[in-house]
Amino acid sequence: MNRPHQQRGANPKPANEPQRLDAVTGLNQANSEHQPELVALRNAARSLLKMPVAFIGFIEDNTQRLLTVTVAPQGEQACDPLDFKEMLTPRECSICQYTIMESDHLVIPDLKEFLEHGDGASYPAEFLEQAKQVGGYPIPWPDGAGGITLKPAHFYAGATIRTSKGMHVGTFCVVDVVPRPDFGVREIDVLENLAAQAADYLEERALLRRPANFQLLQQLSSGDDAASETASWDAVVIGGGPAGLTAACRLSFQGLKVALVEPKESFGSPTGVSSKVLREVAMDHGAGTSWDDVVSIRQLIAQNDAKRVALQLQRYGVTHFKGTGEISGCNGDGIT
Repeated sequence: MNRPHQQRGANPKPANEPQRLDAVTGLNQANSEHQPELVALRNAARSLLKMPVAFIGFIEDNTQRLLTVTVAPQGEQACDPLDFKEMLTPRECSICQYTIMESDHLVIPDLKEFLEHGDGASYPAEFLEQAKQVGGYPIPWPDGAGGITLKPAHFYAGATIRTSKGMHVGTFCVVDVVPRPDFGVREIDVLENLAAQAADYLEERALLRRPANFQLLQQLSSGDDAASETASWDAVVIGGGPAGLTAACRLSFQGLKVALVEPKESFGSPTGVSSKVLREVAMDHGAGTSWDDVVSIRQLIAQNDAKRVALQLQRYGVTHFKGTGEISGCNGDGIT
């Protein structure tokens, strides 16, 4: 049974993080539709493992996207359950960011100990203060009167959701508010099996969910000179910021032929000095930080982001034109 055996510190990242993030994006789970298959797997975990909380989570760049979250108090605490189709929480406050660093699963028998003396002690100060007020790792809990309160979780177990290429895109998790000394090898096998079923479903859904995906596969394998000046496009996105990059990939995912026009080498992320840059500088240099350190770290992050974006565009079949563009109006056929 894998338990926290070494301090990984704040915000651990797998060595293949750019490729892993691309795999997460490829599953297209952001703002997804209701998925009965995932709900069935979640309910199976809650029932078989006798857990009040179960969910499936994806670890994105800065957020943790939780799907089909259920909180169903049992026994004397039983009341109407909470069900969330989707929840977003900061990645830096998640437990699952540590789970994806493991080969197959992570079990934390005492979350209060984890917060006080384990990797949880490196969470942001605001989160740790809230946890102190609640009395442990805070999770949403029905208050019995139709509202939601916070309750300290005691036990956590998560199995990695791995793609066919071995990318740890997320986790299949269960949580309890009481100790679970009964959770052993058999229970871990059940959780890992459910995680594997979830991975199979997610990959099949991403590939076969819409006929437009077959158009995308044909586009990627056709070998046509997509960047030809005489080529026509179904959609042209001007500007490669976070919104433009997302729009271009989503449109291509729907089967459209998409071009993205952006003059900079590095794009797809917010410009300027982000909190991510400042955090990395502070971790590396502490109080002796200079502006040159900030610039150096920003350039390094920009280079890594550029590689990640290039892979993402290639995966979705979006053609990048380096330059600027403008909307000049429509011709007689109403085509821009």
